[in-house]
Amino acid sequence: MRRAARLSLIVFLIGAGIGTPPGTLLSQEALPSQGAPAGAEGPSGDPAPLIASLQKKMERLTSLRGRFVQRLESRGLGRARIESGRFAIRKPGSMRWEYEKPEKKLAITDGRTTWLHLPEDNEVHVGRYPQDGGAAASSLLAGRLRLDEDFAARRLTPEESGPMGAAGVVAIHLTPRAAREEFDALVMAVDPKSLTVRRLTVVDAIGGRMTFEFFDLEENAVLDDALFAFEMPRGVEVVDTR
Repeated sequence: MRRAARLSLIVFLIGAGIGTPPGTLLSQEALPSQGAPAGAEGPSGDPAPLIASLQKKMERLTSLRGRFVQRLESRGLGRARIESGRFAIRKPGSMRWEYEKPEKKLAITDGRTTWLHLPEDNEVHVGRYPQDGGAAASSLLAGRLRLDEDFAARRLTPEESGPMGAAGVVAIHLTPRAAREEFDALVMAVDPKSLTVRRLTVVDAIGGRMTFEFFDLEENAVLDDALFAFEMPRGVEVVDTR
C-alpha cells in the first residue's frame, strides 16, 4: 500500500488539485450569450471560440462539488486503477476529495497544507500546498493558468481521442506553452452546447494517463468551512513532508 499511497498523493496534487481535474469542471448550465457562442468553432474546427467561452465560465466559478470516477493508467501499475467518490472545491485553493471505492481515502487542502488520510494503512500524509498552485487543474481554477493564453489547443478527431473522448462532445488537446513538470498535456471532452466538461485526462511525460469523469455537478454552492478542515485521527502514523 506504500506505492498506492504515493500514487494517491500524486493524483490529489496533480489531477485533483484540480482540477483541475477540477479547475476545468463546469456545470451543465449554458453560458449566457456573450462573445463567442458556446457551440461556435472557427474554420476547420478551430477550438478557439469554444476555449474562450469555457474560460469566461471558469472566471465566474467560485465553487464546485459533485461526483467523480478516476482512472489511472501507468506502465508501473499494470492494470488500470479505477476509483470513485465525491469532491468539493472552493476558490482559490480549498479542496476535498473523498474516495469511496474501492477503498476509503480522504484528501483535503485549505490552500496552505495538504492532508491525505489512508485508513487501510493507518497513515496521514501531510504536505505543503504549492503557492504557485502547482497542479494543472487547481491553477486553472485559481486563475493562475488560462485556457485561452497558457495552452495551445487542437481539436482531436474521434479516432485520435479514443477513450479520452465521449459521445456527442468535442475533444480538445491542450499543450502548455511553457513546459511543466506535472503534465505534458490535457485532453478535455466538452459538450459544445452546454459547456459541460464530461471528461478530463492528464497526460504525463512517459505516456501515463489519469482520466476523470464528472457527474452530478453543482456550481457556486455555499460550502461549509468544515469541509476543508482536517481533523487528525487518533493513533495514525503521520508522514510529514513539509
